[in-house]
Amino acid sequence: LFSIQHLLVVYQSTRLVADKLRIRYLVVALSGAVLFMAIENLGRMFAAPIDPALLTFANRGVLLQGPIPPVSVFFSIAALYFLYHLQVHSRLLDLQDLLGRVVLLTLLALTLVFVESAAGFWLRAGIEGYALHTTFQLFLGSFAFLMVYEPLRGLYERGVNRLVNRRGQRLNDAIRLLSRNLSVLHTEDQLSKSIVDVLQDSGRIDQISVYLVHELRIGFSLVRYHSNADQPPLLSAVVDDRFVLGFQEGEHWYVRRQLETRDALWTPTAVKLMEAMSADVTLPLYAGKTLMGFLNISDVAWSVGYSGEELRRFARLTDQIGFALSNIHDIASHERRTRLAALGEMSTGLAHEIRNPLAGIKGAAQFLQGEDLPEDTHEMLSVVVSEANKLNIVVSQFLDYARPYEVEAAEGDPNELVTEVVSLLQAQGGGVEIVTNLATDLPKVSFDAAKISQVLLNLCQNGIQAMEGEGTLTVTTRRSPVRMGRAGIAFLVKDEGPGFSKTAKENLFVPFYTTKRGGTGLGLAIVERIVAEHGGEIDWTSPEGGGALFVVRLPITTGRVNPR
Repeated sequence: LFSIQHLLVVYQSTRLVADKLRIRYLVVALSGAVLFMAIENLGRMFAAPIDPALLTFANRGVLLQGPIPPVSVFFSIAALYFLYHLQVHSRLLDLQDLLGRVVLLTLLALTLVFVESAAGFWLRAGIEGYALHTTFQLFLGSFAFLMVYEPLRGLYERGVNRLVNRRGQRLNDAIRLLSRNLSVLHTEDQLSKSIVDVLQDSGRIDQISVYLVHELRIGFSLVRYHSNADQPPLLSAVVDDRFVLGFQEGEHWYVRRQLETRDALWTPTAVKLMEAMSADVTLPLYAGKTLMGFLNISDVAWSVGYSGEELRRFARLTDQIGFALSNIHDIASHERRTRLAALGEMSTGLAHEIRNPLAGIKGAAQFLQGEDLPEDTHEMLSVVVSEANKLNIVVSQFLDYARPYEVEAAEGDPNELVTEVVSLLQAQGGGVEIVTNLATDLPKVSFDAAKISQVLLNLCQNGIQAMEGEGTLTVTTRRSPVRMGRAGIAFLVKDEGPGFSKTAKENLFVPFYTTKRGGTGLGLAIVERIVAEHGGEIDWTSPEGGGALFVVRLPITTGRVNPR
């Protein structure tokens, strides 16, 4: 009683809503303990005297307790447990979740007691003395309860949460709705929009932002954002590798308040960037072992943070989002491969059909060149032969592209390969300045030197032609991971040309698509094929202001590379 009186004094003096609720929980538990202690004592006082001769080992506890069960023990334990959590957990919502679980388990236990009690009363009334039947009927009652346990638990849980944690239930409903909708989202834009819209409608999130891995795997770019105050985050991209070190070490999420008290090497960077992104919590989006991005959320002003259970729900949701992102990428890649495969199969047959008549046309024109014909006729025949030669080159290039590649790989130095290619380009002359920026810590890499040289020459020549004799072409090497976090190296080719149009961006690697006069449209398609056969990947970007950057990443492997 003294403890309750003291808590009520503190309750009147405190101004913090969270502290008032904490004290209220503790007062309710203590009051329940005191109340039921009094009821149990009254029951013992007015109960009939107990004959000591009737006390046995089996019934002693029940008879001495009296007619009222020891409910006060339950409330006493609950009060001590709440007191412990008040000291350990600073977040109120952890206590609300705890209270909700206690009430939920109590309701489920009472339901089971009702089922078993009903069975027991019926047994005593009708078939008392039949032990086997009694056991079977109790089994049936328990079986019936377990059959309805899951839907009953969901019904109770929603009702309890609406009673003790209504706002938390709204967030849980939003997470459940988003989880159901993930399977029908087929693009990154649809996915990010659904994440922001659904979670924002829960009323528990003040600001939310989605960052996905940059198209060149250089950091993470902001793709969707919403704030109740309509204030954009300060960061449009996160490129500091130290920010994700915690996730790589096994952190399931970042909570900024918790990171501020830790002394790991990466925590100062993480706290600083979370402040810049207006994030209270950051959760990673993983597809397997590949970090696809992260989700930032900030709590509303009236709350005191997210509970442990809510963070676990968010973590389960982000696991599903990462899986959805992986599926989106796989579907897009599959559609593109299917389209190119169909195009390649059709075009290969067409190329063979063209080659034979082309040889006949060229042979006939060359035969006529030996005849005594007018000068203008000879000129036209020369044009026919020249154009036939050009068309034959295109057909030969495409057949080279369509047939299976044999990659003859051997260990080599990526920097030496770049130096050879740049030397060859510089020997061709021209007004473009070629600059190299070569990393000094690159290991030996297994690749087909001739084919990777072809890749770099093609990319460099495209950049030089785009700049039309003016500007700087920069070729860079550095370490860069490839798929599933495998170690790799990267070649970067950057030009200062006009960049690509929207149509060009959509068809960049499609065979026969070209924006160059006299081009075959097979250069980049061949480049992509060679890189894929090495187990690597190629990415690119072309900003609005002009210029283009291609990044070729190859895995660090040893020995022969098997063609796909």
